[in-house]
Formats: sequence, C-alpha cells, structure tokens
Amino acid sequence: MALGAFVGGMLISETIYRHQVEADIRPFRDILLGLFFVTVGMMLDLRFVFENLDLLALAVLLLIGGKALVILVLTWFLKTPLFTSLRTAAQLAQAGEFGLVLINLAFALHLIPLDVFQITLSAMLLSMFIAPFLIKKAASLAVDLGRGDKAHSAGIIQAVVERSADLHDHVLLRHGRTAIADMLRIEAVPFVALDADPQCIRVAQARGLNVALGNADRAEVLDAAGLGRAKVLVVSSPDSHSAERVIRMAR
Repeated sequence: MALGAFVGGMLISETIYRHQVEADIRPFRDILLGLFFVTVGMMLDLRFVFENLDLLALAVLLLIGGKALVILVLTWFLKTPLFTSLRTAAQLAQAGEFGLVLINLAFALHLIPLDVFQITLSAMLLSMFIAPFLIKKAASLAVDLGRGDKAHSAGIIQAVVERSADLHDHVLLRHGRTAIADMLRIEAVPFVALDADPQCIRVAQARGLNVALGNADRAEVLDAAGLGRAKVLVVSSPDSHSAERVIRMAR
C-alpha cells in the first residue's frame, strides 16, 4: 500500500492537476507527517543508540557518504556542472520517509534482526536531522564554484545587457529557436531571446535573431535582459517545471 501511494503520488506530481491535489491535501499533510514521525520515533531505542554511538556514526557516514558518492558519479556521467552536482548530492544524501517505511516493513516480516533495525533506523533519522545543515553548506560551496560558470559569468551578463540596452516595451523570450522569434522579427517587434545552448544561439544569430547566451531562471540574467522594461515575457519550453521556475523568478 505504501509503495502504491508513493508511485501514485509521483504520477500525479507530473500532471497539470498537481497544484489542485496539493491544495486538497495540505490541511492533512502536517498532521499525517507528524503522526508518521511520532510513530517512527516511538520505535527508537535510545539506550541502544547511546550504547552503540561508534557504530551509529559509521552507519551515518556510510549512508550519507555512499548516497552522495553515487549521485556525484551519476551527475558526472551526465556531464552536469560540479556546483549543480554538489547541491543535488547534498539534497538527496539523507534517508527518505519511504526508506523508513521499508525498514519497518523488513523488521515486521523478520527479515532483519533487532540490532540491525535499531542501528539502521537511528542512522536514517540522524541523516534527516543533519540534512538541512549539509544542504546549506553545499549551497554555499556551490555558489563559490558557480561564480566561474560560463552561462553566468560577468562577460555573459554584459553580452546580454548589450543586446537589450536600447530596448523598451520589448518582448523577452526564453529560447531563441522557436517560431515566435521568427514571427516577432517579421512583424518588427523588438525582442531579445535568452538561450543556454551555444549551438542554437549561433544558428539563430546567423538568421538575424537577437539571441543571447544565458539561463532565464537566474535573476541577474533576467535583469540584464531588461525584464523591468519589457512588455511581455514569453516562456516557450516543453519542460513545465523549468517554465514554472522562470515564471516564479520573473514574478
């Protein structure tokens, strides 16, 4: 049942109805989460924890370090920037609520002994407690690493400013590879488009389109493109989550 609810929730979260579902369940969410964690906490044997602090420390280190290492390897394989990989690893390194469900089920079915259950449960809860501090530290480190990122460097920001400096009441377009950019050019409507793909930018600029390199989900890039002076913002992206991120940033 827990797995079915988990998969069902993931499927719903990918649909256009996710906001309505979230609004419907919000009154019950905090109560049920509180009940869940109180139930989990009641299964924890504090005496066992204090008697096995060295083993618990090792378990937490293996849990957080192991998951973070796996995520770093996967993101490296996918050629993700290092600062993004660090933030992703920090946010996913701790145990999740569904892991608590699984470990409790394994113990109830006598698949693991009591001492293994207690040390695993303790390590999972402690990793959740550590998570906010780890995420904050990783975010700070990622910012330092990201200062040299090509898409957000001072030179890129300056290039965006130069392409939008003389524009007023213009259209700010995310992605310069759409029919909208062609239509705006034909109708002589002033616009500047932002794109993160250098190859697409070269093709668009060769066609005479006013396209600049930059990620539109960054506030400094939107400011450089003259969002405050723009009349319209057009977000054309097949990725709804990415589009929502840009819209939230713009608002």
